[in-house]
Amino acid sequence: MDYSLVVSNPPHTEVDAVKAAAVLQLAPAEARIKANYPAPEIWLAAPNRDQLTAAADLLGEAGLRTAILRATDLVGVPTQLRATRFERTDTHLSVTVDGDVFDIPFDQPGQLVYCKPPDQAGAGRTKSTTASWVGKPSSSAMLGALSASHRMEAEPDESDLAFLDLFTPVGGATRRISFVEGVVDLGTRDPHQIRTRLAALAKDCERRFAGMTCDRRMENLRVRRRTMVSTLDEMADRRKLLSYGSRALHVLLESVSPDLVGVTQSELCSRLSYLISHQL
Repeated sequence: MDYSLVVSNPPHTEVDAVKAAAVLQLAPAEARIKANYPAPEIWLAAPNRDQLTAAADLLGEAGLRTAILRATDLVGVPTQLRATRFERTDTHLSVTVDGDVFDIPFDQPGQLVYCKPPDQAGAGRTKSTTASWVGKPSSSAMLGALSASHRMEAEPDESDLAFLDLFTPVGGATRRISFVEGVVDLGTRDPHQIRTRLAALAKDCERRFAGMTCDRRMENLRVRRRTMVSTLDEMADRRKLLSYGSRALHVLLESVSPDLVGVTQSELCSRLSYLISHQL
């Protein structure tokens, strides 16, 4: 089943927390906290687009920037083509993917998305203290369809990886060339230097590709690993219904396509960023 989605598109302007809270079914303090979350995230979902259009308009009046997307469009976002090598010339970026070489002119249109989890050298991962954006379920069927027989988790290593996505036309179709930490050759095996050089590549691409914008809202974002929580108590908590890691988000994505089950938060954010940019 297809759903329409209201997706946050930060940064927001001055927020009227009372108005926002009424739409999101939250307390004003919770709505204000959510307005500070830096990355795109699904807030509301409903089969009826008109219903969500009215909600998005009200959120706009409250100072919140949003976009309305079709859930099925998440499936159509190009998959990552992971580069293993690259070279820069004065006119183009030459990228090697699975033995194939793509030459991408610097005057090419497109979009860059840079995602880098916080550096945590010598320390274990800690749970984020930032509250998540949530949406009140617009259909009881969405929760009723939940199967609680198993627990799904994103691949742990994938959640920790920094990457730069480059969306651009290649060979007559839009491709997503991805420079992923630990996959692309950056001339060093030192973990700190890999991150440093990947950041430098993102900055250089942002400078050279004059027709592209770079979405850095996922830079230093502490991502969650889980794509589904395991306790039924979470279902009653409106503050987590469509946030990453919630049961409702799992049900929503699973109902759209099995290919969306298990996507990492950073991958979901990159897809949302791409879709939002194509709507504007």
